[in-house]
Amino acid sequence: MPGDYFVTNVNDSLVLCKTSVSLALSGKEQTAFLDTNVAVIRNSVIKVLISHTEEELRSPSAIDTLEKEMTESLKSALGLEELQKVYISDFVIQ
Repeated sequence: MPGDYFVTNVNDSLVLCKTSVSLALSGKEQTAFLDTNVAVIRNSVIKVLISHTEEELRSPSAIDTLEKEMTESLKSALGLEELQKVYISDFVIQ
């Protein structure tokens, strides 16, 4: 888990989104690498979250879409092909 939960504004809305994520990795242990890149991880996740509107985040497929987008964003930002998937464990829009 890259730090605590995330709270961010939603694109074109007054609501906030709160979520927690976990990263699933394959292969060798990457904990030290992830620990030194928490800022990059958090930045990538927040960019994905704020790129969506409230309507998109409330859709039934929102979590699946966000998990896919976050996985691709983090693979690119970190150059980490061992990243299999980002899992969203908490998701609240208020």
